[in-house]
Amino acid sequence: FRSLVSPAGFAQQSPVADKREMTGGGNGTGNTSPPPPYESIANVQPQGTGSILEINVSDPVKQGEGMQAYVSYRVSTRTDLPSYRWAEFSVIRRFRDFAWLQGRLMERNAGVIVPPVPEKNVVAKYSFNAEFIERRRAALEVFLNRCAAHPALRQSADLQLFLEANEEVWAAEAHNGAGGAVDKKVNRLGLSLKSLGQSISKTLHLSTPDASVETTLKEDPEYERTKAYIRSLQTHLDDAHREAAALIKQQKEQAESLARFGTSIILLGNTESGKLGSAFAELGNQADSLSVDLNRYAEGTARDFEAPLKEWALTVGSVKKVMDARAMARLELETAAQSVNARSGKLKRLQATVNTPRDKVTGVERDLQDANRKHDAAKEHYEYIMSQMSKELARFQEQKAIDLATVLSNFTKAQASNCRMVADAWGALVPRLEGIKNSSLDK
Repeated sequence: FRSLVSPAGFAQQSPVADKREMTGGGNGTGNTSPPPPYESIANVQPQGTGSILEINVSDPVKQGEGMQAYVSYRVSTRTDLPSYRWAEFSVIRRFRDFAWLQGRLMERNAGVIVPPVPEKNVVAKYSFNAEFIERRRAALEVFLNRCAAHPALRQSADLQLFLEANEEVWAAEAHNGAGGAVDKKVNRLGLSLKSLGQSISKTLHLSTPDASVETTLKEDPEYERTKAYIRSLQTHLDDAHREAAALIKQQKEQAESLARFGTSIILLGNTESGKLGSAFAELGNQADSLSVDLNRYAEGTARDFEAPLKEWALTVGSVKKVMDARAMARLELETAAQSVNARSGKLKRLQATVNTPRDKVTGVERDLQDANRKHDAAKEHYEYIMSQMSKELARFQEQKAIDLATVLSNFTKAQASNCRMVADAWGALVPRLEGIKNSSLDK
C-alpha cells in the first residue's frame, strides 16, 4: 500500500496536478483498453452537471496468505469538482472498504436508493478464482460510478474520503464508525420499532377521544401499488438472473464439448490418409477454433447480460431497504403521535381534577412539549423521506428502463452475431467437404 499513496494524508497524485490542465480525452487511469459494454452503460456521467467524476477500478492483487488473504484494487479517479485536491489520483482499497462506503451512504442519505455492492462469496474469495475476481472488480467499478452519477451521492464527503484518503487517513476515519454494519442496525431497529408500535397502539387505542394529532396515517394507494411492483420485480429479476446463469453454464459446456469433439475428430483423421484425412483435420480444427469463440462469447454474456441482471436484482434490494426506512419513519411518527395524545389526555385529566398540584401539571406540560417536539421532528423526517423517495423512484424507473433496454438489445444483437459466426464457420467447410465427397464418388 505505502508505495501507492502519498504520506501527506491524500491519494497518489497523477502527473496532471492542476485541474486547469485537464483535457476532455482519456480516462486518466492509464488503461487504454475500452471498457466492456455494460460498464460503459453504467458509468455514464449525469446530464447537465457540467462536471466530471470518473472512476476506474483496476489491478486486483492478492494480499496476504491463508484465511487473512484478500484482494486489493486500485481505485483511480478523474474529476474537475472543486472539492477535490487533484484532477487525477489513485488509492488502494479492498472489498470491505466498498461495503463500508455503501453502508455509510445509506446511513447518511435518508430516502436515497444507494447502489449495491456485489454480494459476498466466501468460497470464491478464498479460491482466488480469476473469473470471480474480475467480475467483482467490474461490479465494484459500476457501484462507484453509479454513486458518482447520483446527484446527491456525488457530493458526499464519504465518497470523497473513500476516493481521496491515503492509507493512514482511511484507516483512522473509515473504521471508527458503523459503516457496513448499518444494515444490521436498521433491521434491529425495525424489529424494535415494530414491537414498540404494536405495544403502544394497543395501550393507547382507548385514548383516541383525547387525541390532538392523527395517530394512524393512511398510505398512498399509488405507493402501495409501487411496493407490490417492487416485490414482483425482484422475484422476476432473480428468476431471470438464475436462468441467465444456467444459459451461460450451458454455453460453456457446449464450448468444452465442441473442443473435445474437435480433438477426437482430429485423432480420427490421423488414421486416414489423403483427402479424407484432410477433411477430418479441417473439421476438427474448425470445431476447436469455434470452441474458443463460443467460450469467449459465454464470458461476454456473463459480463454484459448476467451481471447487469444481478446488479439490478441487488438494486431492487436497495429500493426495498429505502422502503423499509420509510416504513420505520412512519412508525416513528405514529408512535410519536400516540405519545403526544397520551400526554395530552393526561394533562386534560389533571386539569379537570380539583386540587391537582401545580408542579404535577407543570411536569406533564413539559412532557407534552417534549413529545410535540419529537412528533414534529418525526413528521419532518417522514415527509423528507417521502419527498426523496418520490424523486428516487422516478430516477430508478428511468435508469432501469434505459439500462435494461440497452442490455436486452445488446444481448439479442450478440446472439444474432454469434449464430451468424457459427453458421459461417461451418458453412465455409461445406464446399470443401462436398468436393471431397464428389471426388470420392467419381472414383
